[in-house]
Amino acid sequence: EDILANAFTALLYAKTVSKKSVDYMTKELKEKIDNERLYSTMLLEGIVNHEFSPYYQPKVDIENNVLCGAEALARWFHGGEIITPGKFIPVMEKNDTVCALDFYILKSVCEDIKEWMEEGLDIPTISVNFSRRNLVNKNLAKDIDTIVCNAGIPKDLIEIEITETNDEYPLGVLKEFV
Repeated sequence: EDILANAFTALLYAKTVSKKSVDYMTKELKEKIDNERLYSTMLLEGIVNHEFSPYYQPKVDIENNVLCGAEALARWFHGGEIITPGKFIPVMEKNDTVCALDFYILKSVCEDIKEWMEEGLDIPTISVNFSRRNLVNKNLAKDIDTIVCNAGIPKDLIEIEITETNDEYPLGVLKEFV
């Protein structure tokens, strides 16, 4: 039973991850797959438990040294440490949890902007990253619009960036979304 389960796991890994015609189940590969499964569960729990937060990277006009915007970058606070996207985004891209994270970060950014508006601050346009995996959602633009409208903030304060980490979707799908 273990041999068949391992063979099936190696087959799935070869088809979906390594893109090789043959993959062998090794101790290292089994540990890697088990760690990714554990990490996936932890990531979903992290979203539910509000362990993710946007960090704002300023965008500065180099001609006049003036703040002209910011980019919201997801950071994961887990186990007393800050985990950078390079460690969790690749796992989330594999199982579509990145879509939930994208909307979570958008909502958090909208809440921050609303708070800053109430404080009377001058707010630049904030860009929020969305994975190309979201492009399968036919209501993506409407869903984004709903979150921004529900927050009660001006739409021109939000800019959506479609990330290039996943080439799974053809340019035509991206054009349709735009």
